[in-house]
Amino acid sequence: MRYVRALKLTEEQVSLLEAEVRDRYPLEACGILFGAVNGKVAVVRKVSVTHNVLESPIMFKIDPGEFLDSLFRAEMDGLSLLGFFHSHPSDPSPSPRDLFYMKLWPDNIWLIISALDYRMAAYQIINGALRKVNVIKESNCVS
Repeated sequence: MRYVRALKLTEEQVSLLEAEVRDRYPLEACGILFGAVNGKVAVVRKVSVTHNVLESPIMFKIDPGEFLDSLFRAEMDGLSLLGFFHSHPSDPSPSPRDLFYMKLWPDNIWLIISALDYRMAAYQIINGALRKVNVIKESNCVS
């Protein structure tokens, strides 16, 4: 996947993400985003909520087996890995730890959700540089 300008989520997906952040608080919620890229827009078709094995309020880690299982099921449905989501106890900006891992997963989208007010921000690392991705919330994501 190359640089995208926007990440599209349905209202239902946004509600699911907000509920997961609320239910997991004060721990970080996390999961995987699957879908397709249409031009410069990544359209989320499936949100896989995963367990934060670190059980931490400031860090997350997805179990590798759970990741592979989710990836396999999504690929069987014809979906591609778009990226990951996780929550922050404050604003939705990448932490130094996030930036480190984002560099290990270049081009993937990292959606960060504030546990304070549910603001969302998305980012990619492209050619070593942090790029912001617009988050579009729609009632129906059709591409």
